[in-house]
Amino acid sequence: PVVWPNATLADNAAGAQGAQCHPCGGLACFVKDPIQRSRNAAELFKLIADGALRIEINQRYGLRDAARAHADLEDRRTTGSTILIPGAQIC
Repeated sequence: PVVWPNATLADNAAGAQGAQCHPCGGLACFVKDPIQRSRNAAELFKLIADGALRIEINQRYGLRDAARAHADLEDRRTTGSTILIPGAQIC
């Protein structure tokens, strides 16, 4: 689906016609206006809180394991979102 930078998240999600993800990439998705960025963030967190948007965090790595996280990503051993946690030692 095409993601329009000035549309709301709900507008873009409706345009995805039932897609289970909301892809975005490139500079077209970057919102420079701080007021619009704040509105988008509020809308995003409301969608998450309402259960309309689910975030899958399938991997967690300590920041010291960033190289391993990168290798796992390159080797396609990851799914969903991956986060790095500063100061954490995760097995």
